[in-house]
Amino acid sequence: MTRDTSYRVLLGTSILENISEKAKSRLLVSMKPVQVNTGTAFIRQGDEGDCLYLIESGLCVITVNKGGDSHPVAVRGPGEMVGEMSLITGEPRNADVTAGRNVKLWRLDRSRFEEICHEYPEVASLLTEIMTRRLEDAALTAERTIGEYLITEVQGRGSTSIVYKGRRVGSPEPVAIKMLKHDQARDSDFLHAFREESRVLADLHHENIVRVYDIQYLYRTVFIIMEYLHGDSLGTRLQNAARLPWDRCRRILKDICSGLAYAHGKGLVHGDIKPGNVFLLDDDCAKIIDFGLACRVGTTCLGFFGTPTYAAPEQISGDAVTESSDVYSLGLLVYRMATGKDAFPDRDASVVLMRQLYEKIPDPRLAEPDLPDDLRNFILRATRKDPAHRYPSILQGIKELA
Repeated sequence: MTRDTSYRVLLGTSILENISEKAKSRLLVSMKPVQVNTGTAFIRQGDEGDCLYLIESGLCVITVNKGGDSHPVAVRGPGEMVGEMSLITGEPRNADVTAGRNVKLWRLDRSRFEEICHEYPEVASLLTEIMTRRLEDAALTAERTIGEYLITEVQGRGSTSIVYKGRRVGSPEPVAIKMLKHDQARDSDFLHAFREESRVLADLHHENIVRVYDIQYLYRTVFIIMEYLHGDSLGTRLQNAARLPWDRCRRILKDICSGLAYAHGKGLVHGDIKPGNVFLLDDDCAKIIDFGLACRVGTTCLGFFGTPTYAAPEQISGDAVTESSDVYSLGLLVYRMATGKDAFPDRDASVVLMRQLYEKIPDPRLAEPDLPDDLRNFILRATRKDPAHRYPSILQGIKELA
């Protein structure tokens, strides 16, 4: 196949279909053809990432070396890229790539890559999108160093971040490492919000709030190093139970109130109290996690109102939030724990938002006739539409529990 023929084939490859013709042409003319024989490793785990490859023909096998063993994790074929992750993150190579059959590749060196990304930012966006998908799909990751910490495995994935399990170098104690996805890191608003979350968490030291040990700005993104929690989110527990026993509801509620009272004392409103943001340790102690929507008491936080099912009316309408905004969300959370149902279970988020604004919360006794008076009273007062009619403080609500 001649270079001209190869060039026409690559122009039509699906991986490049979302960038402009000028950017595509600039990218391809900067690449050099490379032929690799079957069984030859042309990328080595741990080496410096000095280039990426676009596969024209043949198959490439990707292998992660971990614990002295080699683990095949993926096969890439025509029209796909390999080696792009190191160029985006600046990390060493995190896998071996071997030619599974005679492979024809097109190589782009780092210097050319940097020039093209500067000239055509859409190319960098394309590659970060590819890389993020790879990180999301990876069941196994090579160990990589983040400052004084070592990532060992993928723990969980969200829409904007990935959580890894890791440890401090030289220590056996595990930590959780939350990384902002690289495509989000290129969004200045998301990056700012993520950094704010890390700064907020780093300033909070309470037994009922997840502890942050360190913040690292590396590889063109942000990493939050937190305590590693053994257990499940409250959301996961509620998926496996119709409702929680009353005593467990009270204990979890008291833990959340204690953590929120501390945050409120620091002038912060969490802004997104919901089952997924409460973590239950193996001993059932509750910790509040994810302060990504936290804002200062008395500010509007316009445009960010948390999760519709648990959002306070003033958050939805864009009015100033106070401690009582978290009280409202907590009342709805207790409703879910105590009855096994959401107060407003509609699937349509817009309907839920309208009901939060204008409808009283249903009496929880309609859903759970045996609900104790103290839990029922907490729910009904915490979820009043007017913030002035809720508990004056989160601790006041605790005093009324049995």
